[in-house]
Amino acid sequence: MKVERADLGATLRRLRLTRGLKLADMAYTVGMDPANLSRLERGKQGYSHALLETIAHVLGVRLSELFREAEREAGDHVREEGAGYAASLKRPAVQMARRYHAASPAARALMDTLLELAAQDKLPDALCRSLAQLLQPLKKTPARRLKRK
Repeated sequence: MKVERADLGATLRRLRLTRGLKLADMAYTVGMDPANLSRLERGKQGYSHALLETIAHVLGVRLSELFREAEREAGDHVREEGAGYAASLKRPAVQMARRYHAASPAARALMDTLLELAAQDKLPDALCRSLAQLLQPLKKTPARRLKRK
């Protein structure tokens, strides 16, 4: 797996912080400007093999461990993005559930029927678009919070 600059930089920053090193102290120890080290940690600047070896030595890790850790964190980042996508789908569903709960029994029955037909792929596309236009005002209706018993 190829390690991206940003992933390697984030790993360097995390390792530096867990060891209690300040950016300026680390930069001067490895012989570079703090601004350049900051850019490296943010993935905005490239690095040489020699520089990474020096940084790894200061952090007390092997260069191979540094790359392995960056690969692992990159994998974690991908999983977190997936979780963020699931959360973004959850919010509209919760809002819709609140609106459904606040709707009249007749409106609920209509919504149930429409959802069933849509799930069975029995609604023509033109009808779905028309319904979406008709239901557009509902998106602007504030969702009421459910009362807890």
